[in-house]
Amino acid sequence: MPTTLGELAKRFGCELIGDSDVVVDNIAGLQNAGPASLSFLSNPALKKQLSATQAAAVILRAEDVEVSPVASLVSDNPYAHYALMAAVLHPAPSYAPGVDPSAVISPTAKVAGSAHIAAHVFIGDDDDRSIVLFFTLIFQ
Repeated sequence: MPTTLGELAKRFGCELIGDSDVVVDNIAGLQNAGPASLSFLSNPALKKQLSATQAAAVILRAEDVEVSPVASLVSDNPYAHYALMAAVLHPAPSYAPGVDPSAVISPTAKVAGSAHIAAHVFIGDDDDRSIVLFFTLIFQ
């Protein structure tokens, strides 16, 4: 979901060095980032990649700001902030509760009313294997 650097900085308490109106819509590594990408630098060994990045912005520590060629979101923990911001840019899909008519569910299976059971899912008897299968299908 596209968002501005200003919104990310405010939401996550980072100092922004750069234009707050710049919009980012994806996450990427320093080498693979494009002009609408948000990237991060947390490993000092990758500092060489920072100078060549094409990212719109990079999340990094204060001591790395002076070598950043792009907008910077300053963080004490760039990796953690990257993960949090990635969830904003790429939110998990939501599924409506319900059971697809093609699903086969054993009468002894325990299925929460809030579960989303997709097409052609099989849920066997109430035993450990069925529970594992159920969670594997729902959370993949």
